[in-house]
Amino acid sequence: MLLGVKEKSIISIWIDRESKLLESLLGDNQENYHNFINLQKLNKEWNEKLGRVIYG
Repeated sequence: MLLGVKEKSIISIWIDRESKLLESLLGDNQENYHNFINLQKLNKEWNEKLGRVIYG
């Protein structure tokens, strides 16, 4: 399935919103820090993949 620019933009916005929600739920608790870092990496990775497809 090929996604258009609009669909990719919507997915990117959704990923950003969900990421921010999860970051707020994880908070600054030390035991969740590892999960927080992994979430940031995953968010960056997907935005880069979508960016390459959208703009590349």
